Amino acid sequence: MAQTLNKYDKFLIVLLASMMFGSIGGALTVPRVAAILLFPYLTKGMRACGYYISRYKTFFTVFICWCVLSMVWTTDKMQGFKELCYHTVHFVYFFEILVFSKFANRPLQSIVFGWILSAAGSAAVGLWEVATGNHLSFVASVQDERGSWNLGGGVTFDQSFARAAYSNYNSFVTYICLAFAFSLYSVFQNGQNLLVRISGICVSAALILIVILNASRGGLLTIIVFFAVFLLSKFKLKYTLPFAIVAIALYLLIANILDNPIFELISYRVSDGGLLNDSIRFEIWDCAWETYVRSAFIGTGVGSITASMLITNPNIIASPHNLFLEILVQYGFIFLFCYLSFLLGIFKKTLRVADRQRKVMLLACFIAMPFFSIIDSGYLLTPNLYAFCASIYVFANIELINKQLQNL
Repeated sequence: MAQTLNKYDKFLIVLLASMMFGSIGGALTVPRVAAILLFPYLTKGMRACGYYISRYKTFFTVFICWCVLSMVWTTDKMQGFKELCYHTVHFVYFFEILVFSKFANRPLQSIVFGWILSAAGSAAVGLWEVATGNHLSFVASVQDERGSWNLGGGVTFDQSFARAAYSNYNSFVTYICLAFAFSLYSVFQNGQNLLVRISGICVSAALILIVILNASRGGLLTIIVFFAVFLLSKFKLKYTLPFAIVAIALYLLIANILDNPIFELISYRVSDGGLLNDSIRFEIWDCAWETYVRSAFIGTGVGSITASMLITNPNIIASPHNLFLEILVQYGFIFLFCYLSFLLGIFKKTLRVADRQRKVMLLACFIAMPFFSIIDSGYLLTPNLYAFCASIYVFANIELINKQLQNL
């Protein structure tokens, strides 16, 4: 008999579902407020967790101390102070997912349901935006509300886009890519509740549609990777290949019948150097690397990446659109190495996961990671990445978590 949800399951659902509110609230976004309100339960739970999170507590302490020290040389002290506060709350958010998963009756189901609930709310708003051309008026946006796309090289394109409760569509697409892993897992998981499976299908379809309508190359590649890995795990190549051919044929047929501008936009972005080539972005990455070198390889300091890149090149778009470069440029190689080691640890655990669908979902996340890590900028400034990392950690280590819980 399945266990009922306890309060820790509900905490997990609340924390993850709160991501649908995006950047609403400015500095006090809903996920940050939720993390702060649940902090008393975290302090109680951490005392019983021991080794389970001790390494990450040590890393958190060292990282925050480094951020404080870097305030001495950071080029934007006000932004540095803000980001120091954000990082602290986001680590609380990360720890809460780990600790609450340890005491929840059904941690995996609660995590999946929280992501699906969040994605469903965001997708509903996104589809409304595309259908009406309107956006949430109380969400600060860095983009033209009329949907004017700047493709670079003097090329602009007018088309409705979706950003839901996020400040721009790149941030929204990145969030969709993270959520898509869990919505697709709910579809393919064996023995899944029919209602949850249907919900997963509907949410996954809505997320795919929004990525297509937003014409994000990184988003499209991420969706393709997730689908390819899940389909290949479920069916043999001889069945998956015809399915892919039919899907491409249907896309081309719909594009011809509808003659919608969005297909023209996708075609332009693909033909302009292809899906994987982006000369403007390569120039930005080159500037980011040069900025790191100018910092004597210790990093430019917390909150400094935009100001520091503009010092290196005043004419550059000072948004690196690369998670790994963001960490490297601001905090140096040591902290990038720590993050990569964290991911490597999860990957090693993934290879030993017995449950096939859980293993497939985790492998898909790692294969797709190079693509969804280069869509947006400011990855560390929202709790989404922290939620994703904590979630896949729990998925990879659930047997160890349960074993340690039995020994308490």
